[in-house]
Parts: sequence; structure tokens; C-alpha cells
Amino acid sequence: MAVLAMLIFAFLTYPILTLVEHFPLYTKFFVERNNSEVKMSLFLVFLMFIILIAVFWGWLDYRTNRFSANYCGMNDRPFMASSVVETTLYSCFAIRFHFWAIHLFADYHLRDSLNICIDSDVYFHGWSGFFEDMMSKTRTIKERIPIAEQFLLSKLKIHKSNNNVLNAAYSILNSKGTIPIKDVCSYTAVSQRQIERLFLHQIGMSVKKVSSLVRYQHVWQDVAYSREFDIQDAVVKYGYADQSHLINEFKKYHSMTPIQAKKRAFKQL
Repeated sequence: MAVLAMLIFAFLTYPILTLVEHFPLYTKFFVERNNSEVKMSLFLVFLMFIILIAVFWGWLDYRTNRFSANYCGMNDRPFMASSVVETTLYSCFAIRFHFWAIHLFADYHLRDSLNICIDSDVYFHGWSGFFEDMMSKTRTIKERIPIAEQFLLSKLKIHKSNNNVLNAAYSILNSKGTIPIKDVCSYTAVSQRQIERLFLHQIGMSVKKVSSLVRYQHVWQDVAYSREFDIQDAVVKYGYADQSHLINEFKKYHSMTPIQAKKRAFKQL
């Protein structure tokens, strides 16, 4: 819970400082430090949509010298993380993936990876040992970035890239999740059965689920950044049947209505 709380806090509230030249499609870096004695360096594979992320993270407790590494798959269920104040020095190093790029680093298919949080070696064999060694020998983000870059380059399986999946992902992102699946198939010139098979194997979700999450995230961005959010405008903009349809789908992923979510988010600032 402490790890989730700090990762979510970092993902949502801290600015991204610099783009990594070697991974223009994958990575950005930032450093986070809170008001307690917890100090964390986070290496994040940047993703536009908060819900559509998969995270590898290593966690080192300097008090006990205990290290753990986990892989958290993409999430389609709401969860709540409370703030945690620690007085012991920890270090956390996290890698966050685009939903279309996870399989390029994973050792196995992602068919069963939705809503999981497990030992990282199940999907990323040998990563735990590497990052334990790296984190025990380094303390700063500047030291860790070049080491992680070289490691990720060595693990990138570019031959696993599939143009049909990339084209389908582009069409979904470009439409902000509003494109019908038949139009995705038309854009990629691939049958629905084939594109669904590819998505389940390489992303771990159906085309419809990915589109739904992308649309939800755009709605949430509009809610969070608009001074006066107009739900009827959002219904038309994002192709919902009516106001109830938008609210019910938003609650499915956020556990509350858009207005309740905005009040809660700004209450935490």
C-alpha cells in the first residue's frame, strides 16, 4: 500500500523534467522527494493515460537492506491509496510502460496480466537481480539512469513489434477512445478476430476495453482541467449514449462520479 500510495502521488502530481533520447516512445525521468525522510528516485516509462500503465518497480529498504521487485499489470478496477508517512529511508526505482510497448520487454505473453501485482521475474526474468545490484551500488537518479538505459536497450525485443497492433493503438489514441471496433479493423485492414487475438496476447485486454479506458481517461482529464466541466458537452464529444451512460462508465473505473472525483482530487492538493 505504501508503494502504491507513493507511486500514484508521483504519477499524478509531479512534473516530468526531461525526455530520454534513447527511448522517445517509452521513457521520461523525474525525481520525487516528500516532506518526511523517505527519498525516492523514480525512472518512469512515460504514458499519457494514467489507467493504461504497467509498472515494474524495485524497492530497497536501507534499514534492513531488503529488496523486492514486482510487476503490476494494467488496471481496469478502481482502488484507493492513502498517504503514508515513513521515517525510514527507502529507495524506489520504477519503470512505467506504454500499453502497446510492454510486450517488447516481457518474456511471456500478457494474456493473463490484467489487474495483477506479482514477482517481477514471472514476466521479466532476471530483472530483479539486476536492479537489486544497481540500487545497492547507487543512490542518485543521475547514477541510475544511464545504467537502466543500457539494461533496457539490451532487453528490448524489437522483433516482437507488430504493425497491426501499433496501427490499432494509434487509431484508438487518435480518436480518444471513440472509434468503433469495425473502424479499427478497417484502419488496420485486419479482421476483428485477428486484432482481438493480437491485443489479448500483446496487451492483455480486448480492443473494446482499451478504447473504453482511453475514453475514460480523456473524460477525467477534461474534468480535472476544466474550470466548468459540462457533462452534456462530454457526452457529445466522446460519443456516449446519454449522461447516465457517461457517469456509469466513469464510476466503473473511478468508483465515483466525475464531480465527486474532482472534489476529492483537489481536496488532496
